[in-house]
Amino acid sequence: MAFKRLAILVLYAAVFSGVHLLAWTSISKAASKIGFKTEIVALNEENPSMREIGGLIYRGGLRIESDHSRFGGLSALTISNDRARFIAISDRGTKIEGALIYDTKGDLKNLSNLTIENLAGAAGRGFKTAYDGDSESMTRLPNGDLLVSFERNHRLLVYSDKPTFKFAQPPELDQAPKNGGIESLTGLLNGDLLALSEDWGTDTQVRGWLWRNNKWNDIFYQRDADFKPSGAATAPNGDVYILSRKFSYIFGSTVRIAKIPHKSIQPKAVLKGQIVAEMKSPLVVDNYEGIDVRAGSDGKNYLYLVSDDNFNPLQNTYLLMFEIKP
Repeated sequence: MAFKRLAILVLYAAVFSGVHLLAWTSISKAASKIGFKTEIVALNEENPSMREIGGLIYRGGLRIESDHSRFGGLSALTISNDRARFIAISDRGTKIEGALIYDTKGDLKNLSNLTIENLAGAAGRGFKTAYDGDSESMTRLPNGDLLVSFERNHRLLVYSDKPTFKFAQPPELDQAPKNGGIESLTGLLNGDLLALSEDWGTDTQVRGWLWRNNKWNDIFYQRDADFKPSGAATAPNGDVYILSRKFSYIFGSTVRIAKIPHKSIQPKAVLKGQIVAEMKSPLVVDNYEGIDVRAGSDGKNYLYLVSDDNFNPLQNTYLLMFEIKP
């Protein structure tokens, strides 16, 4: 067991160094069904009755496995408005879509009808290299089109019924570290977009941009040292939830979720998040990169997380659901 944990830490470290849905449409019609299996996981295997962590209440989680060679590496997540379906994209340029199944208590219980398809490059062409397909975050534009950010070859692409086309990218984005571009992207309630880089800035701030009035404006996100933003989602009231993670050889991975008041999201601002919850061992932690927030028919708000297993057999693909405390 100790050897396995050490192996996970080493492999995870090697990789680690290196949205808001307004309308529900698929990216293309070329999806194919895949086989999979799920296992219900506790928030804390050492204390299975544990349900609360900070401002969140655990409402179920799944470990997902598939023999499909391109399943894994899930880097971003969107949940449909009725919370019945999900879309996730991977850092190998694929899209996974499926149905969410809940039990009689409303907890996440299972999945069904998983499909997989390849994303297209600009003008509908395939990606020239594997790096070109490194999709990292996504959100919906006001017209329902899907906006996806890519790292290494930094760019933003729009997916709709038309051939894929480029979206205006923030100034100087080409100068971002290859593995430190836009990792967090979410559409705001007023139609603006918030984008944060993963690892471009200082020990206390990362660079970001606010799309307003058809142009990108500089914005900054204040982070704790060693934590890197990996996802963003907009709540029904307009507040933004930021998912961040860090890695330590001694303590393993730690995940934080912070909330940014919507009124503070202005050009040139230094955004400061209020920590909602922190996850670390012995909780069910992994390389969480995708986050979304949805309102339930019961009037409660629900937060979802998905993990990127880096196509590493010693890591896992988790899909977790939480209820946000009022």
